[in-house]
Amino acid sequence: MNWSKRVAMTSSLVVGLAAIGVAPALAAPTPSAPIEVAVPQPAHNVQATFTAAEWAQAYREFNSTELDREYSRSAGVETATFHVTPDLSLTLVNPESIGEVGEEITRDSRLGVGKTKYGYWFSFNQFDQNVLSNTLITAGIVAAICAIPGVGAVACALAGIVVGVAVSYIHKKGVCSQKRNLYWYDVKGGSTIQCRTSAPK
Repeated sequence: MNWSKRVAMTSSLVVGLAAIGVAPALAAPTPSAPIEVAVPQPAHNVQATFTAAEWAQAYREFNSTELDREYSRSAGVETATFHVTPDLSLTLVNPESIGEVGEEITRDSRLGVGKTKYGYWFSFNQFDQNVLSNTLITAGIVAAICAIPGVGAVACALAGIVVGVAVSYIHKKGVCSQKRNLYWYDVKGGSTIQCRTSAPK
């Protein structure tokens, strides 16, 4: 079992089973249940989970939904902001519109996504991190994303794994200090997660 799937399953989200379609609903822990998480230190590499083709498929799946959305373009890079719930927006970069170098597309999005020379990055701003620190709310977010008509297995798995990794980090390390964003991004040989003031290149 790879690290990302293990984190998703051992985090209190229990998103691993839902992401692969084994369980019809997410299990929420009781308040007294201990939370067991496996979190890498920022210097550790984590094997990247999604290929470029899978990322493009996830974007297509979100794009095929009936969610309200806005499209925008900056420096030739197109993004789509999907309104999942009144309090949660998901901003995704159209993989066909990005070049070799990553850019931070929007600082106001709930969940940001971009590209580095090694792959993709996902960012969680201070609002995101505070929301993800609440286990029950987080389980609802992943369940809401996966229940959207048109969101297929790839997009659901992507949401579950990315959110699961972020939740595990926040439960272990806390919300990033100094208003920094939490980034999970691809590096040479794998992926890493850490607090940063700017998007990785």
